[in-house]
Amino acid sequence: MASFFFSSCPGICPSIRTKLNKVQEKFLKDADVKTLQHSIRPNTDTVATLKNTLTIMASSVENGI
Repeated sequence: MASFFFSSCPGICPSIRTKLNKVQEKFLKDADVKTLQHSIRPNTDTVATLKNTLTIMASSVENGI
C-alpha cells in the first residue's frame, strides 16, 4: 500500500491518514503487505517534522483513532 501526503495539510489529510492507519493496523501481521508513505513536500516535511508526524500516527493507531 502506498500513499502520498504532506504533514502540514490541515484539511482532509488527517482524515485520510487516520483511515490509512486503520488499514495498516489490519495488515500488521501479514508479511505480504507493506506500507509506504511518501511526503510530497520535502522542503516542508523535514526529518524532525516527519518523526513528529509518525509519533502522532502511532499514537492514533494505539488509541484506535
